[in-house]
Amino acid sequence: MTMNASNLFSVAGKNVLITGSSRGIGLMIASGYASAGANVLLTSRDESACREAAQSIIKRLEEEQSNLKAVSNSNNSTPKLLPGVHYIQSNVSTRQGC
Repeated sequence: MTMNASNLFSVAGKNVLITGSSRGIGLMIASGYASAGANVLLTSRDESACREAAQSIIKRLEEEQSNLKAVSNSNNSTPKLLPGVHYIQSNVSTRQGC
């Protein structure tokens, strides 16, 4: 097997938990992991913000998948499957939230 950076540091199929991922840097990190093929679990104190963040990531992934299908139809390659994006409301800043 040939070692290269994409194999060595791949997160495809890995499960990633990101706290504070409903906005800002956390959302950007979650989005990047999802684009790289990781299964992402978003957490935040605000459930509606988590839901909206998950929906925005899923929408972007579906757009990427659609673009991959268009490319694969022209060169007969198989597009990658969408990773899982889930969310849960939790306040991990308190003992009760953990």
